Amino acid sequence: MIKTRSTYSLTYNLDFSFDTIIDVYIWQGDSASVPASPTYTVTDTNPESKATATINIANWINDFIEFETFSRSGTGLVNNPNTLNVRIDRTVDGVTTNLLQDFGVKGYYSAIEGLNVGLPSNKILMQGEYMRANKTSKVLIPLVPDGTNVQIVSSPNSEINLDLTVATSTDTADYFKSVWVDCSELDQDNEIEVTYNSETYLIEVVEECKYDPIDIFFINKEGQMQSFTFFKERKESMKTTKDTFQRSGVSVFNGNHQYVDYNLNARTSFKMNSGFVEESQNETFRQMLNSERVWQYDGSKYIPLNLETSSVEYQNMVNDRLIKYTVEFKYSFDEISTI
Repeated sequence: MIKTRSTYSLTYNLDFSFDTIIDVYIWQGDSASVPASPTYTVTDTNPESKATATINIANWINDFIEFETFSRSGTGLVNNPNTLNVRIDRTVDGVTTNLLQDFGVKGYYSAIEGLNVGLPSNKILMQGEYMRANKTSKVLIPLVPDGTNVQIVSSPNSEINLDLTVATSTDTADYFKSVWVDCSELDQDNEIEVTYNSETYLIEVVEECKYDPIDIFFINKEGQMQSFTFFKERKESMKTTKDTFQRSGVSVFNGNHQYVDYNLNARTSFKMNSGFVEESQNETFRQMLNSERVWQYDGSKYIPLNLETSSVEYQNMVNDRLIKYTVEFKYSFDEISTI
């Protein structure tokens, strides 16, 4: 898997007598349906007579991923369409060889992890093993399909009890799948276990009586949508922007404005407290703040947000005992629609 927000280095052999032509194909759909014409072509004339060359292909792929949100009705599996096919061929003197065929996602890795970092070994495309959700929350857990089953079971009464096959595919429309959990299906149960490839993710379902929790969705480092529920206090504010011009020859005694505002609009933002979280969820906040796309899900639609918080001081049990974070979001649209 190619994580397109980080460097993906491809090294290929050069020829001393002929040009080396690199064709890059990027497309959606079945991986076998390679387009007739390449998306990019690079011709290396090898003026320095080098044996090899290295290129970073990540930016080329990243430009073509326009992330789409997705959901479903009720608990079950949902397809994640935010994947692209990538194929790279090398041609020298009319002879073509394939260098790479893989999938590209809008993910990233850190420098300390190495180079060209791919999929996690446990095939669950998010960090951690635990989260808290509200009784009305929708929870998303992204998976790498391998043809085995995922079990979604609530306790103690098994009000949700599903055993679903995570079918493999070669099509970008459903190459990756996610477990969508609708916590409102629970009546008396207060825990949901999602088990896949012998790994279990625990969702503790609680009822918040004072505040109105919200579900935030973001693109995590694996290029997949992930959810997190903020439980506590919310403070909302609005800031306007405008231009002003001064008129002459008007009488203010008649109620006329000497200074007239125009191009006036506003953006609304809000600060949200997470409530108490586990120390292991520090990584969730790290990835949330590094996400290029963030949404609020209101139960029926995704509302686009921008993160206003740009720094965070990580808390831990030793120094802080009870861990909680406040994050500021801004709605990704104006109060007055002009589109």
